[in-house]
Amino acid sequence: MLKNLLEFVIQSIKKIDLKNKRVLLRMDFNGLWRIKASLETINYLLNNGAGVIVIGHFGRPEKPESKFSLMQFKKYLPQAVELLENLRFDPAEEANDDSFAKELAQKADIFVQDAFSVCHRKHASVVGIPKFLPSYAGLVLEKEIQSLNREFTQPVVYIIGGAKVETKLPLIRLIAGKCDQLILGGLIANAVLANHKIELTSIKLHLPIDAVTKTGVRAVGSISPKEILDIGPDTISLFASVIAEAKTIIWNGPMGQFEEEKYQTGTFEIAKAIAESNAYKIIGGGETVAVLEKLNLLNKINHISTGGGSLLEYLAKGSLQGIEALN
Repeated sequence: MLKNLLEFVIQSIKKIDLKNKRVLLRMDFNGLWRIKASLETINYLLNNGAGVIVIGHFGRPEKPESKFSLMQFKKYLPQAVELLENLRFDPAEEANDDSFAKELAQKADIFVQDAFSVCHRKHASVVGIPKFLPSYAGLVLEKEIQSLNREFTQPVVYIIGGAKVETKLPLIRLIAGKCDQLILGGLIANAVLANHKIELTSIKLHLPIDAVTKTGVRAVGSISPKEILDIGPDTISLFASVIAEAKTIIWNGPMGQFEEEKYQTGTFEIAKAIAESNAYKIIGGGETVAVLEKLNLLNKINHISTGGGSLLEYLAKGSLQGIEALN
């Protein structure tokens, strides 16, 4: 299935006549780097004679607010592009309302999905619109599938941190079966440490052994997981030694509350260890990209995914409902 899906996506947008076609293009506006990535798709569409209507989301607004408006990003797009307002201003988007999807679809002749980052979500602009329009993958989505469908050289090391525990935790068991070593940090590690019902104790799983707390560095066994704000020096050494042996590295999520300077060390040291590795490196998630960007290490990464949760789910399950909808 994956092979056929890959072939379908690669052939999609480049194999159709776009001249005088109205194209509804789905983007993600969470991060300037994601917007810039999709400019390649926009320019391809425009250069091949299409009219482009861009739809997308920014943040998680509970109601329409100017701070979540997509109009603030219009300056980054070519003038020829029409930009519609934040999809999430309408509850029908996340409710996957067919009438909302149909209303959007009526604006165009073709739908192009370029927001890999939301392809794991059952939203109207992800799985709904393809019911009503011929649908294709944008160049960003195409590159994601090409990069993630490659054969990973062993040992394969996953490093998963950050928050979004409810999203990541169900994927941990699936990912554990696909890698040689699994490193957990951040709130996802805290959740595993706190929940003894999760039986993930194996030689391939690496959890923090010491941590930075408000009162200093402490052994993990002597504190509540809720007190962990960053990984400690012994954990950094342990994780770095695992990373040094890797041939393929997938990293998503910081090791602690890196937003505060006193809790940055763990995340920054792991980022440096990954950058120094000769492995094939894939990173994803806004916070992960931000860390490497701050350290000027993005040029050391082989593939910078535009997805976070979608990256992990794609690697864990082999596909995403938003990609399958295109087929």
